[in-house]
Amino acid sequence: MSFRSDFYEYLKADVGLSALVSEKIYPFFVADNTVARPYLTYVFLYNAPYYHMDSIGSVNESMVDRANIQFDIWGDTSKQAIDVEAALRAALSGFSGLMNGGTNVRRFMKQNELDNIEPPSDGSNEPEYRIIVDYQVWYNNT
Repeated sequence: MSFRSDFYEYLKADVGLSALVSEKIYPFFVADNTVARPYLTYVFLYNAPYYHMDSIGSVNESMVDRANIQFDIWGDTSKQAIDVEAALRAALSGFSGLMNGGTNVRRFMKQNELDNIEPPSDGSNEPEYRIIVDYQVWYNNT
């Protein structure tokens, strides 16, 4: 398995997230504009290897990947979006260990958070609440 697939399965299996968004977790974007909020989307802003001079098999390993992942959390109310962000934070912030038995996560670290209100996409007068959150993760596949 790859980090991307391990990561997606990890998010879907998280009890706190699934209680709020069910399986409405989407890489890139929501293809169907009838999906009810709350839901979250995510995109990899970058994913690159980090090299150092230690040899393979050393304590540090010679290559670790690092990625920045941006989440967009959408809700009908600010409370919905805030609750989903809190569940995401509980699932990721500070996590280290094996993810779905395939990816060795060194650490997830929250980098940024931005609250936003979007104009209604359905023609109503009700805004859409959006929280944008960036996480950085260091990992290697085992």
